[in-house]
Amino acid sequence: MFKNREEVAKKLTLKILPKIKDGKVLVVALPRGAVVMGKIIAEFLSLPLDIVVIKKIGAPFNNELAIGAVAGKNVVFWNKQLISKLKLDEKEMEKLKEEKQKEREKLEKTLRRDRKEMNSKGKTVILVDDGVATGATVMAANKYFKKQGAKKVFLATPVISIETFKELNKFFDAIIVLRKVSDFYAVGQFYEHFPQVTNREVIKILGKN
Repeated sequence: MFKNREEVAKKLTLKILPKIKDGKVLVVALPRGAVVMGKIIAEFLSLPLDIVVIKKIGAPFNNELAIGAVAGKNVVFWNKQLISKLKLDEKEMEKLKEEKQKEREKLEKTLRRDRKEMNSKGKTVILVDDGVATGATVMAANKYFKKQGAKKVFLATPVISIETFKELNKFFDAIIVLRKVSDFYAVGQFYEHFPQVTNREVIKILGKN
């Protein structure tokens, strides 16, 4: 059990440090919770901090089941196994994607305000999340940064499902993790203190970077 996001951010920073080989590194956090962690990691390593806004695509009749996720520039990741099991056709998938893309764009405008996205081309991106269950969100982010021309994408997270780790390890250049677990129901189960992070908090953190 972790104490809070601040504790795990400090522990992750020590594991990230040996992997930084040059100055072309960018810390990117997934809003909202991971932005608290990203701030600590970026400050400790004297690196710039940015966000990447991703929205999960929930299955019809079960929004909690992530069948994919959308990122910017029309990037989408689909869990092909789940799509096949649910027998979703392309029309249904397109409708779900468009709905989430609109939500994603609205949230990004709210969080960024006038702040422009940092250029990740040719850089190593350290993608920060506060916990990874199915991996749909981070896979969409990975796909997005690879499309943007990132040199490498490292995933930094305190806890990840063992099965998800095995699957994601094929796509990320490195996964920096504190714990791999078999029973993963919700990210909050691994923290003693896991408060919701608001849009206002994210905007405030970004304003200081």
